[in-house]
Amino acid sequence: DNDGDGATDCSDSECAGPCAALTCPAGQSLYWFSATGLPIPIPDLATATSTIAVPVSGTVKQTVLKLDILHTWDSDVDIALRSPTVAPIDISSDNGLSNDNYTNTTFSDNCAMSITAGAAPYTGCYTPESPMAAFIGQPASGTWTLQAIDDASGLAGTLNSWKLTLCIQ
Repeated sequence: DNDGDGATDCSDSECAGPCAALTCPAGQSLYWFSATGLPIPIPDLATATSTIAVPVSGTVKQTVLKLDILHTWDSDVDIALRSPTVAPIDISSDNGLSNDNYTNTTFSDNCAMSITAGAAPYTGCYTPESPMAAFIGQPASGTWTLQAIDDASGLAGTLNSWKLTLCIQ
């Protein structure tokens, strides 16, 4: 909290870039982590897996996922996020029909529109298919895993980037 309002949020200069969909109340700290080793292919009828090692101890209070996926048939793509202690949750599965791409797409339980009500190319803020509230109260520290699964034949894609933003207490 370097603006003196008691919260670590987007008004703080060190947080302005990555936290557009997340404000941490007083007593919580905002952290963001970017995956390395990307881009990676999402092979046809296969799974691309990428991890982020979170070195911060504490309890998760809020979670935001931002990603960029190139795929020319979005309904082929299933996206899941797994924390160190929670089974994967469904972020988006078979959405977007034959349209293309998740472009700087933010997923948060605080977004106004569900991913199932949106249209590709997905740009902006969406609630995931399964609530990320499943991560609340769980340990933050450890390996977080994003899976991008191509579940139909004919086209492949690319996982270009993903970022994890957490409020941790």
